[in-house]
Amino acid sequence: MLPRIFVDADGPAFMACVAYEKDVLLWGNFVREQSEVERRLAVCKAKAVDIINTWVDMLTPIRAAGTAKVILCFTGPDNFRTKILPEYKANRAAEKPDHYTEVVSHLKQSYSYIEASVLEADDLLGIYGSSPDDWIISPDKDMKTLAANFFHIRKAKEPDVYPADQERADYWWMHQTITGDSVDGYKGAPGAGTKAADNALRGLTNLSEMWTAVTQVYETQYHKYKQREKFVTHSAYTEALMNARCARILRPGDYNENTGEVKLWTP
Repeated sequence: MLPRIFVDADGPAFMACVAYEKDVLLWGNFVREQSEVERRLAVCKAKAVDIINTWVDMLTPIRAAGTAKVILCFTGPDNFRTKILPEYKANRAAEKPDHYTEVVSHLKQSYSYIEASVLEADDLLGIYGSSPDDWIISPDKDMKTLAANFFHIRKAKEPDVYPADQERADYWWMHQTITGDSVDGYKGAPGAGTKAADNALRGLTNLSEMWTAVTQVYETQYHKYKQREKFVTHSAYTEALMNARCARILRPGDYNENTGEVKLWTP
């Protein structure tokens, strides 16, 4: 079987459409008068394909492993995390840019792809892209929480390369469980930021030790009156587990393809 490159395709589709919207605003009536809907759509489709192909080409010299199969991953219409925390990604704009749906359809016709109704593209990368010969490409730093070969696309900077490493994956997952992610809508341990996470996890090498350290941070914050009132679940351990489940990008074994059910992580 060929090595595979799994690409977070939500980003290229979105970026291609947003980039064109900016061009329209820049050129104003000239573009609106000179460009029919079909031409605008064609530009967005071509831009999305170009972004994906550029990412793959950037990875090629690093892989140094010959031909690989490119597989795109798309976020489904539902998200299992909203059953854990209803506020999960509630602050994200629901409206997509013009032509987004059509561009996604075009990408699905142009490449092999995976999509599951209750999963994010991130989860699909984690479930299917963790084999030793495979790579994942994404602009999302959260992929550091996976024991997978990760090519991290960064805006206006050289990409970062992270070879698969289980200890690193668990560290960043537990680190994010403490700090939370305001963009995704889960807050972590109230009042505990990056410094608290660094201190709690320093020198730890296995997940069991890390989880114990995480729960201790939550217990400490829970016993501070001004922080306790910020807890969603009114329990230090339950709050820690809720955040850990939101922060966990799914891994092999976390999802049943036949039933569409997610196996939530349990310590």
